[in-house]
Amino acid sequence: MIALSCIGDYFANAVINEREKLGGFVSIHQIDFIKGLRPEAIKILKQNTVVKNPSAIKKVNVNTATKEELAQIPYINSYIAREIVVQRSKQENPLKIEDLEKINNFPLDKLKIIRLYLAF
Repeated sequence: MIALSCIGDYFANAVINEREKLGGFVSIHQIDFIKGLRPEAIKILKQNTVVKNPSAIKKVNVNTATKEELAQIPYINSYIAREIVVQRSKQENPLKIEDLEKINNFPLDKLKIIRLYLAF
């Protein structure tokens, strides 16, 4: 078991499991989306945690990626990936970040993080 200050073993392991699932954090704000963490714990974690090497992430080009490649991006499921491809096929110009906001059920609350995984 691993303990992180202020959150105990169970939630410390939840943070570590989320980090491993994502292949590492690219933004400290990814902690916001770990279920069950109390707001006080999130605040303390953000004050005492540093995300190292967020630039080491391999970005996916939203205008050329396949549906399968898009679905590998954290917080993008196969439905959203398909909708990105459909949106891309509907317009002449390459997609911009603003175009993703038009997609039905796009996780807008995670857009700032998702954009770190994308190239345009």
